[in-house]
Amino acid sequence: MPVRPYTPSAEKLDRSGSLLVPTSHQPHRRFFIILVTALLAVLSSGALAQSPPDHPERLSVARIFGASEFHEEELGPIHWSKDGSAYMAVEPGKGGKGKSIVRHDPASGESEILVEAEQLIPHGEKEPLGIADFSLSNDGRRLLLFTNTRKVWRLNTRGDYWVFDRDARSLRKLGGK
Repeated sequence: MPVRPYTPSAEKLDRSGSLLVPTSHQPHRRFFIILVTALLAVLSSGALAQSPPDHPERLSVARIFGASEFHEEELGPIHWSKDGSAYMAVEPGKGGKGKSIVRHDPASGESEILVEAEQLIPHGEKEPLGIADFSLSNDGRRLLLFTNTRKVWRLNTRGDYWVFDRDARSLRKLGGK
């Protein structure tokens, strides 16, 4: 059966040739116009409203991300001992100068300083090494320290390695100058 194109009859067109909307569709049209008008009124009132100026007691994106007020304190590396009885952490050294490596026993609450910050001052330098990470040898006598880090792609994987011998209390750099 062939499909015939739709052609409106003469009574559905007004004098200018525009299609007349049947009266049964007009209530839906009125509802649509009222809905659009209400939506535009709500949206325009929010767009025209101005936010009050930033006050110190109010949160704002600029305050959260622009200032250092909400930046967390850096925790630093933490490593559990091989037997799981204690953990080692990097903590501020005496007098707030440099970082020390401290062993904590969670069961007893005792702490032992494995390496003082002042022991991590290389020969000819005035400041202790900045510790990005560390690793304790199996016997616990030596520490491998990762310092002076630089980003390669997204991670700090380039830097200097130092070995601290706890028995000899000596610090030496591996490779480089």
